[in-house]
Amino acid sequence: RKIAGEFYLKNALMEHASVAAFHHFSLELMKFGAPVELLELAHEAINDELRHAKQAFSLAADLLGETREPSSMPMDLNLSENLIELAETVAREAAINETLAVIIAAEQRKATTEPAIQLFLEGVIRDESRHAELAWKTLRWCIDVGGEDVRNRLHEIMMEEPSIGSTDFPEEALLKYGLCSRKHINKAIEQGMKRVVRPSFASLLSA
Repeated sequence: RKIAGEFYLKNALMEHASVAAFHHFSLELMKFGAPVELLELAHEAINDELRHAKQAFSLAADLLGETREPSSMPMDLNLSENLIELAETVAREAAINETLAVIIAAEQRKATTEPAIQLFLEGVIRDESRHAELAWKTLRWCIDVGGEDVRNRLHEIMMEEPSIGSTDFPEEALLKYGLCSRKHINKAIEQGMKRVVRPSFASLLSA
């Protein structure tokens, strides 16, 4: 329970930080005159991340037997200088990482037998799928506006290794709590890049 509690506490802090990330993303969209549809979806995502954070903090409190709260966080409000820089950030942090996060959460959901964790992961899968879709739509818009320079940079990023990893997962699985083994998660990430992320980039860049 302690290992699982610490895992979901870290998850809660990441979801909490994602609230700020989507606020920052909204400012970037406004800076470059993005369509209102993208801005609306970004603001919906803020509420999703708030809900995820609250649920993850609740799970952590139940597992650890104590309540933890987020502390203050440093804020970097520097905005992208151009569309290429924005596309790079969206590609790495959202299109790739959000897509893989859905795949990882699906693996966790298949493993866990705890109703509260099942409910949390089902929400994560549903909402992060929409966030990933927002990322791919944003990249489509970046290409439409920025042209070949953006397209060429995204082609390079497509071949990078993802920054999301398995280090938060235990070496030995704790399936009851939705904690797959590190090896299992690494395999899911590898297959996700091969079967979902890179084909999605290929489709985007060939359109």
